[in-house]
Amino acid sequence: MGFLETYRPCEALQDVVALYWRSRCDLEQALVQEMYTPTLQALTFNLGGRYEDILLEEEWMRMDKYCYVIGQPLSKRVSLSNPKGIDILGVKFTPLGLYLLTGIDMRHISDKIIDAGDIWALDIPLLYEEILSKGTTLEQIGVIEHFLIRKRKQHSRCEKAHMVRHTLELMAHKRIFSVSQLREDNFVTKKTFERYFLNHIGVTPKQYANICRFNNVRAYLDSSLSEPDWHEVVVSFGYYDQSHLIRDFKRYAGKTPKEYFSLIPHAVHPKVVGGLKQILT
Repeated sequence: MGFLETYRPCEALQDVVALYWRSRCDLEQALVQEMYTPTLQALTFNLGGRYEDILLEEEWMRMDKYCYVIGQPLSKRVSLSNPKGIDILGVKFTPLGLYLLTGIDMRHISDKIIDAGDIWALDIPLLYEEILSKGTTLEQIGVIEHFLIRKRKQHSRCEKAHMVRHTLELMAHKRIFSVSQLREDNFVTKKTFERYFLNHIGVTPKQYANICRFNNVRAYLDSSLSEPDWHEVVVSFGYYDQSHLIRDFKRYAGKTPKEYFSLIPHAVHPKVVGGLKQILT
């Protein structure tokens, strides 16, 4: 039905870009995709000129512009594609990528999807036209990388960003950690620690920690061949009790862990759903 390809960034952008993706397929009816809250900030180009509808927690929006910037999500979203098909070229940023490119306070775009022109103004239609003029995806990515490198050079490196990056890495790779201990290890006050996170990512340390823990639990469920011992999941990932696990999981996935596990197609690769690889989670 369709395919999705991913590409690595050049060395000069590895602190900003996690990967590029190209998603293309022809459809006979709209494709509905649930997008669980990832540690995702992104830039997407609608190369097919086709709108896409996004159902947010309390509203919906139609994405029909050239290019959108996606801030750090805080809740589950549902995507309803154009019924004729999809042709999206996207940039998945590192958690600090957008801040390093723009220098803006990430609180302004947290949990939002905005027209990229609101940040880069007339650069966006020019960039879009140049992308369309290229014949291959790699050439198109080259155009985007040239643009991102220029923007990256306009913003100097920040010691505060280095501290936040180190903390993010610990959060992403540890099953259990104390936000208070991470703050104390960096010798900053609670208020200062929260300000750094809100400014650089758009969420508080606690919010980001909860998202990381949810992602780790979901990855564990995706790789489990049989239903796990839920008490063991609670203990292994540092939840207070099973109610705490269920409440947090429903916030980001819209369903309980058990309901989520029951929908995983364990007979096939867990990251392939409806012919499109889910690489953005």
